[in-house]
Amino acid sequence: MRCASRKRDLLPSLLYTSILRGQIVPGSGTSSARSWLGPADDFRVPPAGAPGWVRADHECGPRIHEFWGNFRLDNIDHVIPVSNPRYEHWLAVNAFVAAWYSPLTALDGLSIMELERAERQRACPIPAALGEWYQLAGKRKDLAYFGPPEGLVLQKDTLIFHCDDDCGDAMWGIHHTDLTLLDPFVLIDAGDHRDPAKGQPLWIQINQSLSVSIFQIVVMDTINCWEGGSFGLAHGEESNVQLIMEHFVPFGFPDARWLGYPTLLFHRPGCLVAAVADSEFYALTHTEADLLAIGDLLKLEWETL
Repeated sequence: MRCASRKRDLLPSLLYTSILRGQIVPGSGTSSARSWLGPADDFRVPPAGAPGWVRADHECGPRIHEFWGNFRLDNIDHVIPVSNPRYEHWLAVNAFVAAWYSPLTALDGLSIMELERAERQRACPIPAALGEWYQLAGKRKDLAYFGPPEGLVLQKDTLIFHCDDDCGDAMWGIHHTDLTLLDPFVLIDAGDHRDPAKGQPLWIQINQSLSVSIFQIVVMDTINCWEGGSFGLAHGEESNVQLIMEHFVPFGFPDARWLGYPTLLFHRPGCLVAAVADSEFYALTHTEADLLAIGDLLKLEWETL
């Protein structure tokens, strides 16, 4: 896959940069918990010294849907009622999908019966937020970033809902005690940063709900894997981040991570940009000319076109 080679190229330099900055301590599996957007009370941040697993349902945090507010798509009402606290969030996801793929339709999702059958097969509940994604897009092959519900894996005490085999087996999961929550906290394991002597997942709990993580993964995998556009990779610094902030709109994902690294995601019509660890920059545009123009605007030289 084209996205596999894109991602592999980034791993060595990202790891080296993060070690230098103290964001990742080799063998520790931990990274600095930098929250990029919104005040601290946007999410229920675990207090200092809290137990390892903090059980709490989420609101959707910063109102991500405001950035896609011009899209008033009503074709999710058959799945997500307006009374659902995540209704506006899924409208935003639908708007993003419509902009870069094609709008979601009633034929794209799994039925309640299919989800219940998957739960019986696995003898394990599917959190409501993940079930809502399957009901919206579970049959869309171009959005198959999470695999089928019957293929979800419960690894020891964590349900794995997303795994990136192209990037050192990075995983996103939910602790088994949180599976009955509607929109629980998410855990990430950066794969290549595990202790080689033990080889066990080193889970980091991030300040991000499941529904928000789903949206973030869809955006990031669109940048890395979307076919038909032009992809650019560049190395830069914080001054480039400032330029992005001046010319692009942030998605507003709290505590966004990609492979364990603090990540900022932005958009403007026809373009998506990610800033990872303030040092790696990715962009996706519809044409190569657009990509070159974005590089000039942000003072970035693309190494991959």
